[in-house]
Amino acid sequence: MLHNTAQISALTSADIQALGTAGVASLSPNQVAALTAAQVAALTAAQVKMLSLAQLAVVTAAQLVALGTTALTPAQVATLSTTQIAALTTAQVHALSLAQLAALTTAQLSAMPVADIAALTSAQVSALGSTGIAALTTTQMAALTASDIAALSSAQIATLSTAVVAALSVTQVTALTAAQVARLTTAQVAALSTADVAALGVAQVKALGAVQVAGLTAADMAALTAIETATLGKSGIAALTATQSYGRTWVMAD
Repeated sequence: MLHNTAQISALTSADIQALGTAGVASLSPNQVAALTAAQVAALTAAQVKMLSLAQLAVVTAAQLVALGTTALTPAQVATLSTTQIAALTTAQVHALSLAQLAALTTAQLSAMPVADIAALTSAQVSALGSTGIAALTTTQMAALTASDIAALSSAQIATLSTAVVAALSVTQVTALTAAQVARLTTAQVAALSTADVAALGVAQVKALGAVQVAGLTAADMAALTAIETATLGKSGIAALTATQSYGRTWVMAD
């Protein structure tokens, strides 16, 4: 039986694997902290899954990088500190499964470097859920591609703060699907710049309902001149004020 950290440090990679799952589970936090990066890297997937929350809490950034993320369970990932999350390499974050990403806390997501967020696939971004997306900073959101934005659920779109919406690029705004546009709140639409509104496509304009139209300014409405032939939804047209209409005649869409 191993009693001190000196004995732990002297173990070879083969010795580490020979401990088995029970042996790893029996290590104290102090003993885990004494493991070298090479020793941690030698742990099998089964052994990694046996690491307790107390053991994971003492894992250093260097150890975590050596450990990787693929063998961790979603529950284990959820217990990692923000410092540990920030220490993961971009490749390791990219390797996170959908279940692991769904388990991340808002604090963990906010701590992720922008490069890590940018490395996520559209499916991974979608897996963050509504709470996860709402936790992203404006800088992190700016790292999402048009495909990432289009892959978000309507519920996720609805959770975006007005600060985040205001920071979206024109490319990101034009990537919104008609279903997503239809879920925007009045405040979110109001946060869009006139340039954003002017870039909306026909399908997006048609998706504007009474709730969304209420957030448009007269300048926003004037910016739609270039796509005047586009049709607003019935509720959108009915919600137009005299100032927003600018005396124009709108075609009632079905």
